[in-house]
Amino acid sequence: MSATIHNEYLNSEILRNTVLRNISALVHLGFFGGYIYTDEPVEVYSCDNEMFDNINCRYVDSLDNLDIVEINGILCTSFNQTVNDLLSEPDNIDESALAEALSNYYHRNNRSFEGLVINDSNSDAFESIRSWAIEFYDEV
Repeated sequence: MSATIHNEYLNSEILRNTVLRNISALVHLGFFGGYIYTDEPVEVYSCDNEMFDNINCRYVDSLDNLDIVEINGILCTSFNQTVNDLLSEPDNIDESALAEALSNYYHRNNRSFEGLVINDSNSDAFESIRSWAIEFYDEV
């Protein structure tokens, strides 16, 4: 997601019943820098059944079952929720973005994944990307 698209979303009126999710949440949480050369759609959970340009909506009946944080007035899924969401969608995952985000988490937490809660259903997927995340910046 480019900074321009991200800022357009943040300044729009659609925020009332939406929550940033997936890569958009990782960008807003500061764990992933975003995409430089592409305009990826903003990804959100929404209770509103509206159509928006360049916004990828996953409609939910309620936001109550999501672990949500608010940063600068913008709702987004927590890091734990975001990671689990991404791990649970293996066909739609950007493994490089997730590896970078997990690496940033790991290094910010004194080379530890302590505090990261991975759902049992996602543990195999997490283990398959864990070592890549730890060594991510060694490869750059």
